[in-house]
Amino acid sequence: MPRKFVAFRLSRDDIRLALSLRVLVVGAVDATESVQNRWVSETHWPSRGWTYKLFWIPAKQGSLNRHAELEYFVTLLPILNEGITHRLNMDGVLRTLRTPAQYERLYEFYRDRQSGVLVRLERLDPPPRLREIHGRILVAAAEQIRFYERFSQAKRQHAQIDLTADRELHAAWEEITRLYPHLDPLTSGAIELRFCGFDPL
Repeated sequence: MPRKFVAFRLSRDDIRLALSLRVLVVGAVDATESVQNRWVSETHWPSRGWTYKLFWIPAKQGSLNRHAELEYFVTLLPILNEGITHRLNMDGVLRTLRTPAQYERLYEFYRDRQSGVLVRLERLDPPPRLREIHGRILVAAAEQIRFYERFSQAKRQHAQIDLTADRELHAAWEEITRLYPHLDPLTSGAIELRFCGFDPL
């Protein structure tokens, strides 16, 4: 059965309000991140990154007018939402002082959950026009797991690490803007912000 989408009526004022809201809350959220980071553990793995999830894809008034492509993006975003939570928690762990054993244990905890996100991404069947974009998202998800493996190993050894992030999500976003040069602000924000939240740097 095809997915049923909820219709949203969006005015320019609605869009401006959504954009302004994110700007206002980012500063307050950033101020609490260091506190959150210290509390992350196997028993406390909070949902995070909601400032990356403020926008949604409008089903009726948005720019995506091919049903299969709209359905792909609507299915993709909740998976990325979960991946953003796992990434931010792991990133927070590595920004706080822990024992080597804790870094190792929490990386494994993250890896198991983010590998589940990767499996869900692999199960998506993108429309032909979006297969290259989806392929880049898969590479980025796998590279993110390896990135945090290297980062956690370096932290355990008290070594320096070159924090070079993968460029696949940047390339995927560039391809999306090429395919959809007139994306409405909410659709653009919904996809781009989640790419930003899913990207280590």
